[in-house]
Amino acid sequence: GMPVGRLYIELYSDTVPMTAENFRGLCTGEYGTSEEGHRLDLIDSCFYRVHPSSKKGGGYVIGGDITDTVGTGGASVFNAPFRDESFKLRHNAPGLLSTVSQGPNRNTSRFCITTVKCPHLDYNHVVFGKVTDGLAVIDRMEQVPTDRTCTPKQEIKITFCGQQNKTIAYDGVFGEDRLVENQKP
Repeated sequence: GMPVGRLYIELYSDTVPMTAENFRGLCTGEYGTSEEGHRLDLIDSCFYRVHPSSKKGGGYVIGGDITDTVGTGGASVFNAPFRDESFKLRHNAPGLLSTVSQGPNRNTSRFCITTVKCPHLDYNHVVFGKVTDGLAVIDRMEQVPTDRTCTPKQEIKITFCGQQNKTIAYDGVFGEDRLVENQKP
């Protein structure tokens, strides 16, 4: 595929330590498998929804369903959904990482990254980090064509992720018919 750059993410572990640890652990894969036998890592998971900023209520991409791949599942490194830690931080900029829960206090591996300010997500989803470098990768994701349900017509897949010092990093590559994350750190 054609490289599109590296994505660096800073987690807000001081403000939302449990939520940040869940994402960090899913990036490193160090928690192994869940009690149900699911791999607790983001490798091979897809961004399964692209809500373009041009659509009402849009402005984010969603990924992290490590169990069902289509947005109906997910698992946490704590082997159970975990609580909403804080709604103190707002969705007030592009590049913010936020939970995508299955209801109040039901957070798992699913997450979104904003492409614009998204105040409609405030008080329902926990902001737990931000993209510090690589917003162009997110912009490329937002340009992937979608169907009427905002499902990408091209696969957007994470094939490598990890931790570099205190920063989460992955390389982005645009492949034929899909946007993937490069397997080399």
